[in-house]
Amino acid sequence: MAKLEKLEIFQDCLAFVKAVYSITDKFPEKEKFSLTLHLNKTAIQVVSNICESYGRKTKKDKARFLDIAYASLIEAIGQLYIAKTVGYISERKLSDAKIFIEKYKSKILKFKHNLK
Repeated sequence: MAKLEKLEIFQDCLAFVKAVYSITDKFPEKEKFSLTLHLNKTAIQVVSNICESYGRKTKKDKARFLDIAYASLIEAIGQLYIAKTVGYISERKLSDAKIFIEKYKSKILKFKHNLK
């Protein structure tokens, strides 16, 4: 089994966290403990659940945590729509983020499908 740090899905999810932090860095200070915090935590949850999956022994347990990671990506889309609605990000930034997220959703599903 490959080391966690070498897995493409792990590296991709770290890139997702970096992208989310880049977006939320531009949010107003008043959002520090609201939308900024929630969106950052959602991105962190994706990575955390990928790691949790990696540490599980059974296929069923691994799949469960991959499902949670997938759901966190869906949650991030909702939070980004909120950011767009309140004027914190542009339509273009939302569109770019959705493309990014769709790519990660596909990778998580593929990784889940290939579990051993």
